[in-house]
Amino acid sequence: MPENSTQEENRSSIEIEDSFLAPWGLASEELPMHILWSGSVSSIKVSYPDQLELIDSYNLDTDLKEDAETGEFVLEESDLITPGYLSFVFTDPDTHSDAVKNHQIRVRFLDEEGAIIDSFEPTTRIIRPQIRVQDAPERIKLSDEGTPDTIEIDMEYIGFGMAQISIDAQAGGEFVSEGESFHHDLLRAILETEVHKEDLDRWDDPPEEWETEAGYEVPEEEIEQIVEHMRGVAQEDNYLHDEYGAEEVLEVADALEEAESKSKTDSDVAAVIYRFIETALLSSILNVVDRHPTENVSLSSPNTKVKTKARATELEVKIKLKDNLDNVYDPEIVLIEINDNRKESGGVFETEIETNWENHQVDPDEVFSK
Repeated sequence: MPENSTQEENRSSIEIEDSFLAPWGLASEELPMHILWSGSVSSIKVSYPDQLELIDSYNLDTDLKEDAETGEFVLEESDLITPGYLSFVFTDPDTHSDAVKNHQIRVRFLDEEGAIIDSFEPTTRIIRPQIRVQDAPERIKLSDEGTPDTIEIDMEYIGFGMAQISIDAQAGGEFVSEGESFHHDLLRAILETEVHKEDLDRWDDPPEEWETEAGYEVPEEEIEQIVEHMRGVAQEDNYLHDEYGAEEVLEVADALEEAESKSKTDSDVAAVIYRFIETALLSSILNVVDRHPTENVSLSSPNTKVKTKARATELEVKIKLKDNLDNVYDPEIVLIEINDNRKESGGVFETEIETNWENHQVDPDEVFSK
């Protein structure tokens, strides 16, 4: 009888000898966990938040089986290759907006009656670096007398180690010309290159990096308006007729009229005209060069170009953040109103964006490993 009591006591109690869960990690970083115990259990129930993914397990002779009622994963002691040891690796692929996201994992040990003998319920945390705009101009003024050489933006970085910053800038506004000079320039380019006579397969799209790196594309409705204005100029401008010959100019006018009336898929001429104008617009360059911000924050690309030809009304600056695991976070966006009163500079605007950084480093081991 005493022997049976001892066996029953051993079956209904365990001792957790060692346990560990990574106290913190970045998004997509591996979060290892293990638990080592002595004694015998009937079953083990494991639960973890939906945001976590289980990417590996050790010392298991079977896959985890989910309890349909509780959502917990249930293991029998016989599922363990070696009794008394269990190990998992988790990860959270999401880049959360909060600086710290807590995740609790529960491991419960049950006897044959389903009663909880012991449990291990640690918390891990997903951390992220953060950038904040402290100060930036609400508006800038452009005039023929001068434009600002630099635009200064004060930023704050709060993080856990290295981060990488990239700056994108995009000017928004209406496509403009000084009188008819812009449309004249495009017409002269068409007349001199005779692109309206070329085959479509000789014309590639503008380089993808112009749009992906600059974050800018030419709206098709803007090209439609330009084509309409150019056709009118080609039909009515006697100076162009005298310069290039009326027959040649009116041939271009006919090509522009075809581009107006037919879609790019229905007309090769329309497709060539649209592609030529888009390329011409994107080839006007606004250079935005950012300087080194601070320690532990580096620029992924020191030169950021935005290609546009516009009367600027707004400058959108995106400060993008990437950590050392290449997680990309939502950018901080700075919108700067532009009062563009220039009459002689054709909408081209060149400036330098300078970011000044205040750097706050945090040691997560000191914060979370206590």
